[in-house]
Amino acid sequence: MGIKPGPIFYFGERTERMSKGVLFPEGYYDGSIILVGLKRKKYFVFNPWKIFHPFPLSVWLAIGASIIFTGVIYIIIENINCLTRPSSERCGAIFYYSAMVFNGQSDFSPRSNLGRLITWSWTFWAMIVGSAYTASLATSLVAEQAPYSNQVNAISDVEAACSRVCVRKGGYEDELVTNKLPDNPIIRKTDDDSVFKSLIDTECDIAVVEMMMWKRYENSKEVNKDCRLEQRGSPYKFLMAGAATSADSDLYCTSLIYHVLNFHFSEMRDEGFITDAWEDNFRSVGNQNCIGHEISSIENDENTLEQFGLREMGGIFIIHFLFTVVALVLAIYRRSF
Repeated sequence: MGIKPGPIFYFGERTERMSKGVLFPEGYYDGSIILVGLKRKKYFVFNPWKIFHPFPLSVWLAIGASIIFTGVIYIIIENINCLTRPSSERCGAIFYYSAMVFNGQSDFSPRSNLGRLITWSWTFWAMIVGSAYTASLATSLVAEQAPYSNQVNAISDVEAACSRVCVRKGGYEDELVTNKLPDNPIIRKTDDDSVFKSLIDTECDIAVVEMMMWKRYENSKEVNKDCRLEQRGSPYKFLMAGAATSADSDLYCTSLIYHVLNFHFSEMRDEGFITDAWEDNFRSVGNQNCIGHEISSIENDENTLEQFGLREMGGIFIIHFLFTVVALVLAIYRRSF
């Protein structure tokens, strides 16, 4: 892809190497193992109709029809029982009262028992429907602001999702992934920039790489095009790397080399030389700034949020309809006999 890491020689500080008599002076290379993945899109969409999203159109139409139906039946029952309401409760006012019940306010004042039955059924209907609306709206708003719970942030998430994993062939990360994720599809690449390219091309779902390689390529347009990649979670394994010497204080005195290197590397670390050198290296490769960069989209993922349709809400409509029909039949029966 046009950018090569250059001759960086290092050995990871690992226990199996130490057990064989290898000494590691102060490390200068952060070889911690991390996960890198594609950034999730964030949606910035102004939608003035968001308040209607908890219910589909069919439910809103059913609510409107129920308001009219209940008002008509209430007027009929009260008139059948010869208890006509005062002039302030004309037909328009009754429909207004019927609609206000949905907002949690009931101004009905029935004088007949059947009118009271209708009022009770209607207020019970309003409580259930209003609670469902509030719960659905709150869920959709919280879901937009909350972090994505299904995002892969750790090796355990990769294993659970059986994600396709890209690694550099022959590296320590390859060995680690092979042992830790035996059932996951593993895609091995010859170098780190090929690993990142495969991730952007969606050949794999997640990449397992060394921290220093990610820092080197994070701000590279050629590798991390449009800042589409991001580190996921915290490092899976912390690992410093650098020079390595043989532990021998007798025959060849190679341990002296360890002490000399350790002294000079520690001194360079304390003076900030190692940090500055790496920063210069990153700047020589980086030609974009991905800090705080977010991927925006005009797409809307509202369809992924649950709605309460007629299948879920139909029961309360049926209950109220049955109570209303029973009250109407009884009112007609009483008037006839």
